[in-house]
Amino acid sequence: MWGIMLLSMLAACAKAPQQEGSSLSDDWSAMMAVHDEVMPKMSNIARLKKQLKGDTTARSMVLELTKAEDAMWEWMHNLRHESDVMKMPEPKAKAYVAKELQRIEAVKALMLKSIAEAEAYQPSTIVQ
Repeated sequence: MWGIMLLSMLAACAKAPQQEGSSLSDDWSAMMAVHDEVMPKMSNIARLKKQLKGDTTARSMVLELTKAEDAMWEWMHNLRHESDVMKMPEPKAKAYVAKELQRIEAVKALMLKSIAEAEAYQPSTIVQ
């Protein structure tokens, strides 16, 4: 959980501010584009966890893959429905979407990092 929070803070600092003239709908679409980019990688995580399961040396990688997987599920579970967000006053809705964009960017970073590390690990004991 601390890793997710740290990545969220780092993503918030590194993320360029959204254009002031962008519409709430555009902001929502940008946020969901990040989700849509990394959601298909959940199958990579499941595959890598299965491959690394019996390798005691790779235990930390399995934990990181699990954290990344859990972070995506948690983000999706906690995300308010688009129609509910669109009913909010616009400043509040834009702030909510901006915050969720930062969160999904952090999830993306966690997922990509854990996948890359697990894919780079190639001991002879990996089950193909």
